Amino acid sequence: MIGKLNKRAISPLIATVIIIAITVAAGIVLYAMIWPLINRPISQTTCTEITFELDAEASCMKVLSSDPINQVNQVDVSIDRTKSNDDEPNVVVWKLVLDAGFGERRSIDILSSTFSVSPGQQSTYSYNVSAAMKTDLGGDVNRISIYPVIESRNTQVACEELTRTIERLRDCV
Repeated sequence: MIGKLNKRAISPLIATVIIIAITVAAGIVLYAMIWPLINRPISQTTCTEITFELDAEASCMKVLSSDPINQVNQVDVSIDRTKSNDDEPNVVVWKLVLDAGFGERRSIDILSSTFSVSPGQQSTYSYNVSAAMKTDLGGDVNRISIYPVIESRNTQVACEELTRTIERLRDCV
């Protein structure tokens, strides 16, 4: 009977070291599995999740002054997102490209708060093109293009492949 009572148990120190080693190993495995899922970069395919159109009927251009020095072109841009879903990525900037022909074009960043077009809505916004910008462009604005810059997982992506263009910008009534 004396031999059976002399069994020795694992010391508390060794047991603690084993538990810590198992915990650290499990943490490393979880980190290796989950971190790539959280931080994978966004690809251009994320852009396909957003839908919008540039409304040719409501988008137009008008001259606000007959005085050539103080002349301002007002470009009215209508963005239609009526077919959009609520779970689309967040648009942070709309890139508005003004084109006067002859290769003269300017790109303007318009904050989403200025061009606030929520999914399921259509809105028309005005943008004034100053005489200085008109001179830089070499004439009247005759074509506009627009595309969104979206944010997903704290990364911004310019969705240039979604660019919508109106080739002949009509005069506003």
